[in-house]
Amino acid sequence: LENYFDQHYELEYILQHKWKNEALEKVKRLKKLANISFVRQKEIRGNADALASAEARLDDDYFMMMWWDQIWHPNIFQSIYALFQKYKKPIAWLSRVSRDKVHKYGIVKVSENHIVDLIEKPSRDDAPSNLMLNGIYILPKRIFNHIREIEINTVHGELLFTDALLKLIENEWVLWCETDAPFRDVWSPELRHQANIDYFNTEGKVFQ
Repeated sequence: LENYFDQHYELEYILQHKWKNEALEKVKRLKKLANISFVRQKEIRGNADALASAEARLDDDYFMMMWWDQIWHPNIFQSIYALFQKYKKPIAWLSRVSRDKVHKYGIVKVSENHIVDLIEKPSRDDAPSNLMLNGIYILPKRIFNHIREIEINTVHGELLFTDALLKLIENEWVLWCETDAPFRDVWSPELRHQANIDYFNTEGKVFQ
């Protein structure tokens, strides 16, 4: 990813001297999309620790976070941001899954507009609903205080973001948002492979 968004000197040189101006502009556009920086997790200690690695890079009181293992339709980001602009509260985006898949995800219990409980990868019988945390959040910087409070999860053997999120839920309202915009799982090699096949077969329309 770092190389992808970096400057491609050799490629730009080749395109320039072959007069492929349209392709050259597409390559240059990548580095102008945003100011992108990277941090590395010092050791593998779980996704909460990975998030904590980015704390020093965040200036605003709230930030948007998303996990790497989903591909989302752009409408999802517009919906969750619009909700945040209205309420200025933490928000998690949810999706509905079949009961036979709840053991793969963080599953939540909700009231009318906020989350009241969550269980990480529950059994079918223990799941409080079929609403899964789908990896997009708007969070306050105080989530890092909760990350510092949690301990290694005895079941999973690492620091889990959902443990920190549960502490946030216990102390304040975390709103939930559900839309019908499509998404794709890519958390396994098989799913990533299929997503690539579908992407090329549909000429880049991965949600077709």
